[in-house]
Amino acid sequence: MRYIIILLVWILHFQPIVASAQVVSKAIENRLMEILTAEKISGAVISVLNADSVQVLGMGVKNMHTGEKMTGQEKVHVGSITKTILALGVLRMATENKLKLDDPVHQYLPGLPFDNPWEKEQPITIRHLLDHTSGLSDLRLWHFFSTGSNPDTPLESFYQSNPAVLKIYSKPGSVFSYSNMGYTLLGMVIEAIAKERYERYLDSVLLKPLGMQQSSFQFYSQTGVEAVSDLAMGHFDNGEMAPAMPIFLRPAGQFTTTGEDMVCIMKLLLNRGVVNGEQFIRKDLIDQIGKQTQTIAAVNGLPNGYALGAVSRDRHGVVGIAHSGNIIGYKAMLYVFPNRGKGFFIACNMDSESADYERLNRMLIAGLSMDSEILPTMASIHPRKASKKWVGYYAPLIPKVEPFQLLERISSFTNVSMDNGTLSLQPFQKKSVQLLTNDNRLFIADGKVGYSHLFYENEAGEKFLTTGTQTLKKLNGIQLILPMISISMGVISLVLLLLLGTIQLIKSPATVQQQAYSYAYYAAWLLVIGGILAASKGIIYVGDKNMVTMLLYAASVALPVSCALSIFRYCRQPGNPFKKVDFWVLVFLSQCCLLLGMNGMLPFATWS
Repeated sequence: MRYIIILLVWILHFQPIVASAQVVSKAIENRLMEILTAEKISGAVISVLNADSVQVLGMGVKNMHTGEKMTGQEKVHVGSITKTILALGVLRMATENKLKLDDPVHQYLPGLPFDNPWEKEQPITIRHLLDHTSGLSDLRLWHFFSTGSNPDTPLESFYQSNPAVLKIYSKPGSVFSYSNMGYTLLGMVIEAIAKERYERYLDSVLLKPLGMQQSSFQFYSQTGVEAVSDLAMGHFDNGEMAPAMPIFLRPAGQFTTTGEDMVCIMKLLLNRGVVNGEQFIRKDLIDQIGKQTQTIAAVNGLPNGYALGAVSRDRHGVVGIAHSGNIIGYKAMLYVFPNRGKGFFIACNMDSESADYERLNRMLIAGLSMDSEILPTMASIHPRKASKKWVGYYAPLIPKVEPFQLLERISSFTNVSMDNGTLSLQPFQKKSVQLLTNDNRLFIADGKVGYSHLFYENEAGEKFLTTGTQTLKKLNGIQLILPMISISMGVISLVLLLLLGTIQLIKSPATVQQQAYSYAYYAAWLLVIGGILAASKGIIYVGDKNMVTMLLYAASVALPVSCALSIFRYCRQPGNPFKKVDFWVLVFLSQCCLLLGMNGMLPFATWS
């Protein structure tokens, strides 16, 4: 009995020592803190794994308003890293023969209203959902930015009010397209098989056996009835507190954990599915994580891709299996290097639009002392001149957020140009990238370990550019330039309309109503006021059906209607309207409204 007590005391005291072993140097720790300070990030929980040595760090503050320091033991949210952990739950079910990855989703969810033109040829499978190759778009605004959800909202609520969200844009299995809705469907599949909520099931059959005692798929917040005292407060980049809120797509982003618990996930991946000497998840399934083989990109030799809950990431001279996470108040990254037996996890309790989080990832990779894997491919692939047929403009094939496909096209396009036989990629508002090739299909960018880009064309002669995790379709330049001109003219016209009307209002208030453009002028102000109120209310309310969003909707209906009525008034007045500046202001504003309406952006219903 005495020896048992001694052994228990030794275990209890030894575990914290192991968890705090020095893995990265003090100099790297100092650099990480310098980066947090320079990027104005509130704080971070970090865990680093190197073989059997583990180090857990807390940096910065847990709460900017109280100044309480991070210790490293805090609970944190991880955003989309939830997908990796939920995917491991699905792989556990496959290991137990409760499902097969290539089973059609309709086998478990028979009433699902997919709009899949390829249904007979290629139904959507569980693997497609895991790999983000189902052809679904990502989400709607209200799926994440809404107060209409609660921790018990049925998962199917994300499509029941609008089944059109289940539209399939590409043949399942062919191209990668990130989809939070896809992982919500996986949550529904788990519930259909387990006959209980996916949160309780995965907490019991996945997290508990892994030893993740401080983690849960349940909803936890820093405030309210779900408040957990050791959960670090989330922040926006202005320092404003951002407590967690329930979301409709919770299987895609709702997970609470600690730095120490995330070491269990890293060990599971590095040990190829073995837990406590037993094969918890089949080796062949673990080996497929991050190794896509079915997409057009993979079939044509592009090595990096997303598979079974994680992506093969070629950054900073090394290739690792990774997943990033972003949710209100948090940014996180999980990275493992199977060939090196190393990995790290970091969760920052600040969701900043301006901070460069990649600096932290780069420093942690450096801290793990991994030699660069960069091959001399840029000099040794015997580069040849690229074909001019790839030159042109490319835009995303599948919309990320409906109904903003038009705006995505003109803000996320890439211009491919050629200089002395070398292709150059110029993403909109980003640095240009030069590509070399030796077969005119697969290309490599400077600093990459392997091939990083693929150009291909389909049977119809349409041309595409893909990185394995993003696919762009070549467009006629007019398809980009005309919408950009149209929207620019519309915005300028809106400003001019407000100026013309306001000047007239100041000069002679009584005569404003007599102006032909008066209807459009009032509608324009309605739109501006609605936008200001929506911005002041906060992004988390954007998807709600409230007074502010209803005002925006009403303004988006009133503006095109009032422009048409104002133009009609001009046509009925004596004189030539074509000689009047305000007439052309209305015409240019109307054409912009027409374009937005044809692309589903007017009327603007954020809750749809």
